[in-house]
Amino acid sequence: MFAETCSHVDLKVLNPQLQFVSHSMQTKSEKTQCTFRSTLNVTFLRISETGQWRVPTCIPDSILRLCFNCHINEAFHHSNLTLDVPYSWPKNLQNLEIQKTFFANRENFFQSIPATLKKITITLCTEPLKSFPRNWTLKNSIEKVTISWCSVSEIQGSSLKNLKFLTFLSLISNDIKNLPDFFPSTLQYLYIDKNKISSVKNVRWVSLIHLVSLSMSHNTLKQMPNTLPASIQDLDLSNNLITSINPGYFNKLKILKNLDLSLNRLVNSLTD
Repeated sequence: MFAETCSHVDLKVLNPQLQFVSHSMQTKSEKTQCTFRSTLNVTFLRISETGQWRVPTCIPDSILRLCFNCHINEAFHHSNLTLDVPYSWPKNLQNLEIQKTFFANRENFFQSIPATLKKITITLCTEPLKSFPRNWTLKNSIEKVTISWCSVSEIQGSSLKNLKFLTFLSLISNDIKNLPDFFPSTLQYLYIDKNKISSVKNVRWVSLIHLVSLSMSHNTLKQMPNTLPASIQDLDLSNNLITSINPGYFNKLKILKNLDLSLNRLVNSLTD
């Protein structure tokens, strides 16, 4: 079900059975603050805008999925100098989606992420993130992270160490040149397609004992990754510059189901 208004939404007047509310802030000059005054069983809230605005206050704790499609510089910060997030998150929030955004203070923003969050998706940032967020809170339980089309060029292993429950990581369409030597051992799905990666020799792949799917297509890899974990089932290294594969490379990948090495520069056989 769907409801949309401008300037102000009062959930008291909405159908108690609503599970999805879409709210559009369309002010041009005056900054508008929207307040949700009820704690109905709404689980999905999407907020978009075409002008200046502030994030709604008193978002119901029933919200599980929250989507911002907006400039977020005033969403959680009154100014660039704000040290803390002035608005509280829904207590049960599990899925946060941020699209076409500008962060006034991105480090503090990531520090503020609630412990309940399981999935975060950031796409099409209006200002490049440049580096993978470092200030993830120790208490968080994030399992899925997607940061795409955000011009990320750097990712350090230290920024991943707090993500102790991470199973899914997608960094497609960024500017990453090098991968860190560390990834959480819980990782199952890793997608780093359409970056600028030429070598992954430093990555300790064998420590990723739960890794099921690895995709690094559309990079500039010249060699196959070092010994991959036996758990790999899907491997996509298409559209790279790989010229050869060592004999016996796939011997330990006994449950490999899908392999794509198309559009490389291979000159030897895969039958060894």
